[in-house]
Amino acid sequence: MPELERSFLLPFASLPEAIAARNQILRGMLQPAAIDLLNPSAGSTLGRHGWLLAVRAGGNAAAVDRYEREFAGLGDGMP
Repeated sequence: MPELERSFLLPFASLPEAIAARNQILRGMLQPAAIDLLNPSAGSTLGRHGWLLAVRAGGNAAAVDRYEREFAGLGDGMP
């Protein structure tokens, strides 16, 4: 079990942007525990608009902080 776990919701205006970000994450050094794409209808149930890339990460505090730094440049800003 990881010391810490955190979920990130990365918002995107379009499907191609969300898929490009997913591909970037999968090609990167970080290995998230889970990654999923929520369409605008699913995102609206969470009070969000557009496409959402949901990413689950775990590890020690430094690893989770790195995920946050890496994801800060993706999407339309992390909520």
